Amino acid sequence: MSYADVATQTQLTEPLLRHLARYGVISSNAVLDTCDADEAKQIAARLHQARAAVAGNLITANSAAVKYGFDTATVWRWRVEGRITAIDDLVDEGDIAFAKALADTIGQKQGRSIWPPRPRSGRPRKTP
Repeated sequence: MSYADVATQTQLTEPLLRHLARYGVISSNAVLDTCDADEAKQIAARLHQARAAVAGNLITANSAAVKYGFDTATVWRWRVEGRITAIDDLVDEGDIAFAKALADTIGQKQGRSIWPPRPRSGRPRKTP
C-alpha cells in the first residue's frame, strides 16, 4: 500500500513511515514506493497508546529527561525544533512518551536521530 494511504490510516506522517521503513521496522518496497500496512498499523497502535496514557500532562524538560531516559538538552532541542508540544517551560508528557516508544521501536543509539530528517530548505549550500 502506498505511504500516503498508510499515513492516512495510521495517523502517522509519511516521513515518519519512511523513516521506520529505512530502519527496517516496517517492510517496504522501494521500487513500488509502498510499505506493509499491517505492520505500520501495529507500530502506530503502540506509539499512539504510549501517547494516550499521559497526553496533556505538562512536565518540565528535566523531569521528562529523567523519567524517559533522554538527555535534557535533547528534550530542549526537540522543543525548539517543534517536534514536541511546549507551553512556556513545560513540555507535553504525551509527546515525550511517543518519542520514547519511537526510540524503543527503532533502537535508540547515540548520535542517531529517532525523528525523520527535516526537508531541506532549498537554499543552496555555502561554498568555501
